[in-house]
Amino acid sequence: LKGNPLYWLAPESLSEYKFSHKSDVWSFGILLHELFSFCDKNYSPKKLYLQKFEHNMDGLSIPMFLHNILYENWRLPAPPTCPLKVYSLMRKCW
Repeated sequence: LKGNPLYWLAPESLSEYKFSHKSDVWSFGILLHELFSFCDKNYSPKKLYLQKFEHNMDGLSIPMFLHNILYENWRLPAPPTCPLKVYSLMRKCW
């Protein structure tokens, strides 16, 4: 990975610096998202999170904002050509 993997981290990793097999499963779901969007930068986790961040900043840092929206159950949308079964698997990872 180039740069900070912030956008691939599970909520508990963002807030409590906890890393486990569960946070690895979360990251696997993010990896699936990237694969099924064919690594198109328009659908990258970073871009999608930052688009959401632009509209709801409320003075929060990016890690705190990510933590909040993820605990509120906001999730990445399905990539445009992603089969429903694969997106369902991603959601189970998250």
